[in-house]
Amino acid sequence: MHIAPLDSLTRGTAVLSPFLSTHGFTLRGTENRGGSGGNAAVALYSRNDRSITLHHRFGLGIVEYAVGVSAVGHEAYLEFLGVESDSKYLWAAMSNGITPYTALLDDLTRFFDNFLDGDGRVLINAAGFIASKNSNAQKELMAKFVGDNRMRQQARMLFREMQYARVVQLFETLQYPEFLTESEHAMLRIAQERQNST
Repeated sequence: MHIAPLDSLTRGTAVLSPFLSTHGFTLRGTENRGGSGGNAAVALYSRNDRSITLHHRFGLGIVEYAVGVSAVGHEAYLEFLGVESDSKYLWAAMSNGITPYTALLDDLTRFFDNFLDGDGRVLINAAGFIASKNSNAQKELMAKFVGDNRMRQQARMLFREMQYARVVQLFETLQYPEFLTESEHAMLRIAQERQNST
């Protein structure tokens, strides 16, 4: 039997609301939202500058937390804490029933005390960590796109051929030198010294 996302979400919030209300969070509402993937339902809990947003389509999916302008998803928060393998929610089977909500409740009780009752610093730091991680991934793609990876490989080959001036030239023209490995930094230092001694 097919259960509409909003009906499933309403049943799920009945599981979460008693716990969240003890921490001052109020369910501000649930609503249907359409999208390219079909109908979904969204619920919002909030307390002062904090919020929890739940998205339910074929089951409970995205769960996002916010403190002020900082926001992070459930998985990223747990990854930052290093406890994702201990999560019940992340390992729960996708279902349209209340099982994902009981698993989420378990995670909330075990891992989210700083968000629920603390200063929220863990979430703010997690959001910064994820932003930095995403930025580095983007830079790594750009380094490959602009040819840095190819130039680094060429510089390593030229180092073995003792063409130190070319090694220095290639390493010094990289657009993303922060991705040089320790051995590449050592090659650059040696190449500079030997270039200067000739």
